[in-house]
Amino acid sequence: MIDTDVTVCRASDADAPALAGLRWRRAIQERGYQGDNLDEFVATLGDWMRGHPEHRAFVAEAAGEVIGMAWLAVTRPCAHSE
Repeated sequence: MIDTDVTVCRASDADAPALAGLRWRRAIQERGYQGDNLDEFVATLGDWMRGHPEHRAFVAEAAGEVIGMAWLAVTRPCAHSE
């Protein structure tokens, strides 16, 4: 096992290309996505991130490189009876 320091922080617009690259790779490898325009994919994800502030992206970085991500959907509490 390699001992690497990993930092997790909230993603910014500047992280959209790295996030899109991770999502692109996963879509191709795991879902058979056949897209061929990574630049368009990056732009679309950036637009989506800005338009959906209730979905918050986090990035995991090691040695200055984004190596992972997580998404948090912040929603209103569900009504419940007591």
